[in-house]
Amino acid sequence: MGQYLLEMRDICKSFPGVRALDHVSLAIRPGSIHSLMGENGAGKSTLMKCLFGIYHEDSGEILLEGRPVKFQHPRQAMAGGIAMVHQELNQVHTRNVMENIWLGRFPKGPLGLIDHKKMYADTLRIFEDLNIRLNPRAVISSLSVSQRQMVEIAKAVSLQAKVVVFDEPTSSLTKDEVEHLFRIIFTLRDRGCGIIYISHRMDEILRISDEVTILRDGQRIATSPAKELTTNRIITQMVGRELTNVYPPKTNTPGEVVLEVQGLSSLYQNLQDVSFTLRRGEILGVAGLVGAGRTELLENLFGLAVLKCGRVLKNGVEIVNRSAGQTQRFRHAHRGEARHRHFRRAEYPGEHRHRQPGQLSDKGTLLESPENGAGHRLGDPNHADQDARSICPDQFPFRRQPTKGHHRALAFDPAGYPAVGRADPRHRRGRQV
Repeated sequence: MGQYLLEMRDICKSFPGVRALDHVSLAIRPGSIHSLMGENGAGKSTLMKCLFGIYHEDSGEILLEGRPVKFQHPRQAMAGGIAMVHQELNQVHTRNVMENIWLGRFPKGPLGLIDHKKMYADTLRIFEDLNIRLNPRAVISSLSVSQRQMVEIAKAVSLQAKVVVFDEPTSSLTKDEVEHLFRIIFTLRDRGCGIIYISHRMDEILRISDEVTILRDGQRIATSPAKELTTNRIITQMVGRELTNVYPPKTNTPGEVVLEVQGLSSLYQNLQDVSFTLRRGEILGVAGLVGAGRTELLENLFGLAVLKCGRVLKNGVEIVNRSAGQTQRFRHAHRGEARHRHFRRAEYPGEHRHRQPGQLSDKGTLLESPENGAGHRLGDPNHADQDARSICPDQFPFRRQPTKGHHRALAFDPAGYPAVGRADPRHRRGRQV
């Protein structure tokens, strides 16, 4: 083996009408953390999916420990020493933790039956090694998003992989959980693993990385030692220009109260006695750590969860929102954290939920944001007839409802991270709302 554990040379990948990867090369050293950065759509996840056998590259080659490999599917990649912690968790919610970790690789006893005792012991050993405090017999559906993320990390470690890919692993973690994750990553690095780390959080990249590769529009722009980079230099390479006006000045003047919430409490969720008012033309931010109740507030407000008590008044008149359907009739929209789970109308063309800028003028906007969070990239208004299933879920903050009438409140949870170069139009569009 040469100086590189993994090499991806001149990888090209196209989809109908889109050149997703254009001769992209990446080289990972053993015992190093190599970060991959770029705007949304730059090609980061596509490149990793080619590595993991989810996509098949059109041209180029992949070398693992100096030997050419071409994985036909993820199971083959895992057997070859590649593990990936995906941004979108794909787990069997009705099964327990240890079954999800060893799915497809269950230990067998002498009679060919699953050895649950060994599976439990092996899971405990991995948890102790990574300092993860979870019950291996807990059902996945009972865990928080951050706990489920730890299960995925434990699964990657169980593969004894040579290369581990982390795709936005901290998007749902608290500060303490992020520190725990970094300790795990440093442990894997010290064992000689090659780590590929994808994130939009500049401070994380500069803190933990040995090298950083920047992608833009499907092309590799630069690979540099992390110690030579600054936040401004990374942003300039990502967007191809200096970014000077990320946050436009606030010029709006909030009007009268359009939405009032009094003593809102949830029957089954951790939400107690929440009150606030939202004015016309106002953006109201709701901040808090993971588990503080931000998502629960919006789910209860928009009829996605069962209320215990409380009142919701629109323009001074109490409204009943026992279901999402009822809430939609009041011209409210919800863009939630679990976008793939809650999006139910993907079979309709985008034109049924796309709104022209002129129609977004007199509403209050309720914006839920995690600590250090931000908004999302918007869809292209020139493609209103595009089938919703072909659009990234991040492009739906303003496409959720039919176009007739006006929304009085638009709520969404920007749990992911925006394309930095599109921050200017994103915030301008938010001001228009």
